[in-house]
Amino acid sequence: MTGRIPWTRYSGEDIESVLATFISLEERDAIKIRPSRGDGGIDLIVYLDAETVDIYQIKKFAENLKNGQKAQIENSWQELSATTVDLHVKINSWHLVMPLDPTNENLRWAKELVETSGTKFVWDGLSRVDGWASKHPEVIDYYFSNGKEEVSEYAAKLLSMANLPDCSDPAILENRLRDLCSHLDKLDPYYAYSVHVLSEYDKRDDFCACAPGVVMSQILVTPRAGRIAIDVIEKTPIASMLHPLRFSLKITAGTDDEKEQAKNFIEYGMPFTSLPAEVIDQAYQLPVGRSCDGIRKGIIKTLDLPTSTCIRSASLFWEGCGELHLIVDKATHGTKGAFFSAHDATETFRLSFKWIGSQSGGTINYEFSFNKLLNKRSRDVVRTYRFLSEAEDEKVELRIDGTSALYFYLGLRDDVVAEVNAIYSLAVALETINRAADSEMPFPDYFKITKGEVANIKDAARLLDGETIVYSWESHGFNLEGDEVPNFEYPSLARWIKPIAVKLGSKEAFCGFAQTTLVIGSSECSADQIKDSERKLVLSPDDQYGNKAICAMVPPNEDVLKGRDTLWTVRPPKVDDWLTMVEAAESSAQDFKQLSK
Repeated sequence: MTGRIPWTRYSGEDIESVLATFISLEERDAIKIRPSRGDGGIDLIVYLDAETVDIYQIKKFAENLKNGQKAQIENSWQELSATTVDLHVKINSWHLVMPLDPTNENLRWAKELVETSGTKFVWDGLSRVDGWASKHPEVIDYYFSNGKEEVSEYAAKLLSMANLPDCSDPAILENRLRDLCSHLDKLDPYYAYSVHVLSEYDKRDDFCACAPGVVMSQILVTPRAGRIAIDVIEKTPIASMLHPLRFSLKITAGTDDEKEQAKNFIEYGMPFTSLPAEVIDQAYQLPVGRSCDGIRKGIIKTLDLPTSTCIRSASLFWEGCGELHLIVDKATHGTKGAFFSAHDATETFRLSFKWIGSQSGGTINYEFSFNKLLNKRSRDVVRTYRFLSEAEDEKVELRIDGTSALYFYLGLRDDVVAEVNAIYSLAVALETINRAADSEMPFPDYFKITKGEVANIKDAARLLDGETIVYSWESHGFNLEGDEVPNFEYPSLARWIKPIAVKLGSKEAFCGFAQTTLVIGSSECSADQIKDSERKLVLSPDDQYGNKAICAMVPPNEDVLKGRDTLWTVRPPKVDDWLTMVEAAESSAQDFKQLSK
């Protein structure tokens, strides 16, 4: 189709589908929100991070807005605001998308509606929509010209090609099929197509494994018993939501596991991994053509019933540590009851719940994926793992849409409790550091971080929390500059100030300054083990004073900044006075730990 699009001529349903397709092609991470009631337009949501989203509200309006249409937009905004509260996310920007440019009055009205909440408002009108149409002409042709017919025609050719006598040569056959796939890729705005001529030794048959993004595969048999695999691939993550494949099939479960998956799917709508099935609707046009024999046997994978809108939020509650909000990722229902699954903000704790509609209570399961902690925000890790750590043996409440659904004991296994507590203590320390640091440190790979790195993080956090650290020492080394050797009287009280810097991999965060104080009994100069040209001053403790050092935060004033990295000494206190200072510091640290709990 060429020229300007006459949007007023087309149905509202087609217009909304076209606009949603444009946005999904522009914003590859967009996901679809199903309207909770009524039409409400189509909402697409793009997560900028775990707590912030952009929202695209799609409307079919192509002529100047009337009062009723403005009321629809206002209702959409109010419903969306309630939805994002339930999802525990903040809207960064709200895009109102329609094939209509705003008047000045329209723009003022819309901004007053939205921007009082602190959300940025964007009107993606006719100019933006026509720009998308120029960039993605296949979408316009698919809906408003003969694009659908062309896709069907090429798909039918793709399927029938295997039955042509002159295409029995594998090389010729593969080239012709690839040409057809290339044409289909240009015509179909939702799906891409790939083809593979299979070796006679390839035993995949109908049970071929699906690659990422593949929503359907067929294996065709040529007249000379050659085999061809044709894959249908989503162009965007929500292609099958915007333009789903619909056909009738018969599930032919054989093993006990397959029967259990089929039963859960039918009774609760629970998704399954894979089941043997037969396509039985031969008259329906599929993306790769019509069935030739009326029945196609194979494997159907990860088939989901439409996600229900009856569940919008979920959380766990225990009075000892409040509420842990969960993100609902699937909610389905079947002939017997309902099922939903949800995860926490770190995506490392996942919970699923299955219940029979006519009964109270249900079956609950949960699992952990600690390997997903890498680069998560420490505050999110603290929030989840504080709850799990403190409620490990407690009776917690599952709340769905704010209403109590079930009480159950969390009852974590001992090995899981150990992991949870270790992660929680590390996350608390890292969050303390992040509040003071010049840059935020993400959570590390839990399975790769060393004990030394963990100890350094926790020591830095203790200092930042105001705790004095007392530790034992055997020697301390300082690099010497020039030929001069410091002349100390022994014993001497020594102090030095160094920055507190936390390192994790290639990242480093500066958090402040700490002063170390100890009593030196002797010192000696030694050559550096690696560089002979460099020398070190090695300090050793005094037996009377013991080998304890005291470390504490100091404010970054001018004297501190001048004296950083410099060793200086003064006359030591009496032995008993020093030992009393050390004992008081150790006692203070213990008292601080008790208060922290």
